[in-house]
Amino acid sequence: MTDYNDLIDKARKGDQRSLGRLARLIDDNQDGAGVVVSRLFPQGGNAHIVGITGPPGAGKSTLVNALVREWRKTDRRIGVLAVDPTSPFSGGAVLGDRIRMQEHATDPGVFIRSLATRGHLGGLSRSVLPLITLLDATGFDTIVLETVGVGQEEVEIKDLAHTTVFVTVPGLGDGIQAMKAGILEIADVYLVNKMDLPHAESAVKDLQSMLLMSTQRSAWVPPVLRTIALEAEGIPELTEIIAAHWTHLRDSDGLKEWSARSAEMSITEAFREAVEDRVLKVVSRDNDEFNEDVRKVSNREEDPASVAARWLSLAKIREEKRMDFYDVIKARRSCRVFSPDPVGRDVLERVVDAAQWAPSGKNRQNWRIYVVRGQKKDELVQVADRSFPRLEPGLKKLYDERVVEFTRGFFKTLGGAPVLMVFYSKPTDEGPFVDTQSISAAIENALLAAAYEGLGACWMTGPVHLKNEVDSLLGVEGMDLIAFVPIGYPGKEPPVPPRKEGRVEWIGF
Repeated sequence: MTDYNDLIDKARKGDQRSLGRLARLIDDNQDGAGVVVSRLFPQGGNAHIVGITGPPGAGKSTLVNALVREWRKTDRRIGVLAVDPTSPFSGGAVLGDRIRMQEHATDPGVFIRSLATRGHLGGLSRSVLPLITLLDATGFDTIVLETVGVGQEEVEIKDLAHTTVFVTVPGLGDGIQAMKAGILEIADVYLVNKMDLPHAESAVKDLQSMLLMSTQRSAWVPPVLRTIALEAEGIPELTEIIAAHWTHLRDSDGLKEWSARSAEMSITEAFREAVEDRVLKVVSRDNDEFNEDVRKVSNREEDPASVAARWLSLAKIREEKRMDFYDVIKARRSCRVFSPDPVGRDVLERVVDAAQWAPSGKNRQNWRIYVVRGQKKDELVQVADRSFPRLEPGLKKLYDERVVEFTRGFFKTLGGAPVLMVFYSKPTDEGPFVDTQSISAAIENALLAAAYEGLGACWMTGPVHLKNEVDSLLGVEGMDLIAFVPIGYPGKEPPVPPRKEGRVEWIGF
C-alpha cells in the first residue's frame, strides 16, 4: 500500500521523483488521487499563480521558458503546468515536458509537467486544479499555467490565476478584433511578443486602443508591454509588472475577491467532473440499453439531448448512493417499488461477482444464478403472480387487508423491477442444511452489493412451490430453486424498520 504521507513529505523537501509520482497519480486520476489532494489542500494558499494565455503561435512556451530563467536568478521555486493538445492515439499530451523547456530539465528548483486537454474546454486541463494544489502545498513560489491556445470562449484561466498575461504577436489584426469581446477582458497584463516582426508598434497601439474602449474599470490598469522572448528582451520588465500586480492584490481586496471567485469555480468544476465520471460509469458500449439509444439517435428516432437527459437522470448520483460498509448493511432492506430505469450490465456484473465471493461448505460454490430481463423475465413474473394464492391464507392471519392487497399487487408485477435474479442450489453431499446456508450467503452478498450500487432488491421465496414451471422456463434440471430476487433502482425508498432490543447477550465480557 502506497504511503502517501511519505511521498508528500519527500516532495515538500524537494524530491523530484516523489513529486513526479504524485503528479502522475493526480493527472491520471489514479486510485488515491483524491486522498492526496485532500491532504495537500490545507497546506496551500501561498504560491503566486501566473497564467500565460493567447492565440497559438504567440510564443507562449518561449516566453514561459524566459520567465523561468529570470525568476530562477532569485532562487524562486517555479512550477510550470503547460497544457498541450491531446494525442488522438494515446490520449496524452502531444508535446512533452522536456521537449518544450529542456534547459530547465535538470534544475531541482523547477518542475514542469505537460498536460493533455483530454477534451476539456477553456484552454486548460481537468487536472490543472489538483495539480496547482500539489505544487502550491509542496512549496513552489510561483506556478505558471500555460494554455493550449485561447479563443473567445476559453477564458477560465482568469479564475485560476492570480495574474493573467495575455500574449499576442504583430500581424493578427482582425484576429484580435474578433477575440476582443472575451479575451481582452480577462488579462491583468497585455504583451506583444516578437517585437522584431514588422508592424510591431501597430499591434501595441491596437491593443492600447481596444483597452481604452473597455467598459471595465478597476484600481489596476493593465499595461501593454513589449518583448522578444527568444532573446529575453523585455523579460525583466515583465517579471517586475507581474510582481507589482501580486503586491496590488495582496494590499487590496483583490486577493480576497479572487479567492472567493476561484473557490466557487473550483467547487463547480469538481461537481461537473464528479457528475461526468458517474455518468460515464453508467454509459458504456457494454450497456445494451445505451447501445439501443445510440441506434435511436443514429436513425433519428430520438434527439441526443433527450437521451442525455434520461441517462443523467439514471446516473443521478445514484451510483452513488455508494456508502461505507456499515451504511450499506443498515440501508439494505426489501424494496417493493422499482423505477423502470434500466440497470447497466456492468452494475449487475458487480452484484453477481459479490454474490460469488460468499463462503460455502468446503468451498463447493454450489449456487447457480440466472440474471433475467425482457420477455423471459415477464414470464417469470407471471409465475410469481400465480404463486400468491397459496400464500394468501397465511398472510391474512398475520396482517390486515391493506398489507395483503399491497403484497398481492407486488406479486403481480414484482414491483416493476427491470431485472430478476433467480437463485438455485446444486445439491452436494454436504446435505440440504449446508447447501442452503451456502446459497443464502450468496444471496445476502448480492443484496448488500445491490444496496452499495444504489439498487433496491427483495429476497422472495413465495414462487418456490412452482419450481417445475420456473425450471421449465429456464431449462434447469437437477437443482433446487431457492429464491427470486427482483432488482432495480428504487421507485420509492422502503421505510427503515426499527431494530428490536434484547437480541444480543454478551458473555464473559
